[in-house]
Amino acid sequence: MSSESIIEKLASSIGVLALFISLNPFILWILWPAYVNIPVFLAVIGFTILLMLIKQLDITAIKLVFFFFTFFLMLQVGTPLFSGRGFEVGKVMTFISLMCILSFKPDILLNIFLKFRKLIIFFCWFSLIVFFITLIGIELPYYKIPGFSVVMTKSHEGSFYKLYGLVVSSTNTIYQFGGLTIARICGPFLEPGHFSIYIGLLLIFEKIVLNKLSRILIITGALTFSPTFLIFLALSWLYEMLYYKKYSNIFKYVLFLLIPVSLIFIFLDDIKDELVYLFIGRNFERSGLSLTELLDDRAGKSALTFYNYFKETPAVWYGKGVEYLEDIGVLSDYRGMIFKYGIVGFGLSILMLLCIPFFSDKKLERVIVTLIILTIYLHRSWMFENSFIYLFLIIGLISKNVYLKKQEDV
Repeated sequence: MSSESIIEKLASSIGVLALFISLNPFILWILWPAYVNIPVFLAVIGFTILLMLIKQLDITAIKLVFFFFTFFLMLQVGTPLFSGRGFEVGKVMTFISLMCILSFKPDILLNIFLKFRKLIIFFCWFSLIVFFITLIGIELPYYKIPGFSVVMTKSHEGSFYKLYGLVVSSTNTIYQFGGLTIARICGPFLEPGHFSIYIGLLLIFEKIVLNKLSRILIITGALTFSPTFLIFLALSWLYEMLYYKKYSNIFKYVLFLLIPVSLIFIFLDDIKDELVYLFIGRNFERSGLSLTELLDDRAGKSALTFYNYFKETPAVWYGKGVEYLEDIGVLSDYRGMIFKYGIVGFGLSILMLLCIPFFSDKKLERVIVTLIILTIYLHRSWMFENSFIYLFLIIGLISKNVYLKKQEDV
């Protein structure tokens, strides 16, 4: 194996590690994050330089446009240049890493996608084992991590995380139904809703790039009990139906879901209402089916009161910062981005996102990516303060073309 091949393989592995770390896994909760982030950041920089020296970088016009907006968003969220707030070194590192990794040549990006897929599937298997052991009432030994997120500290006092080796479970997402203990799957991340988005994204791009849907991803995603995953699952089916014209498979997938659901509703009448609540009702119990009311309900009265005052002040242009919002509550939709980083930060993020569909020349893929972005921005806007969503969407679109060329050459 040549030295160039070794460098490329190591670069792809570092890219996967950087992607994973950007998702804030449990390792960053029990160690000082700098112990992990700084070595990974330096490794990304080092391999970018090595790839540049062996001429294995790939810079295109659309990447340069994307880098332009990324650079200014980095300045807005990570430095006091525009906002007057202090430095956030972590934000600066994550966006520099984003630009470095995206500059890798397409073959390396495909390898990052494939390795990242294997990593998430590994965590899915581990999560399922813990889920089913817990389901029957067996309490596994765990390491206790005190609850520290805004949701846990403000809405569920006394909640904490149980670390089962490589995955966690949060005590505020455990339910008792029909004598069973249902602990919504978190994987190695903060919330089941977070893991559901990561699995859903991978599921969609697994279909786009590899033309397959892994059952392990579908099962694990369903057991996060997150409606967002169901939306992403539907998008993957929609893509298959419109792109591959495999209408018969849609019937197969619907049966895959309907048969177990029907059996539950027919034979387990005592828990069907609880399952409906777990999947859907808990999201609409106070707001009905109104999207506006749902977003307002998720935000909380305190955060909304501050936001309504804030949007009438000059601070709306540059935002109040992360710490300020954490003190008043949860505002996770697009208004949270505006509150923290102002119209300037929100606008730069939107400009970056407008670039992403153009990494594909297929209209359908552009539509699917746009729907993904809208879905996430409506209730997890903070994900666009970091690099993962931007980078994964672009890697997925680039990987599609590379994988097709490799298949044609075989």
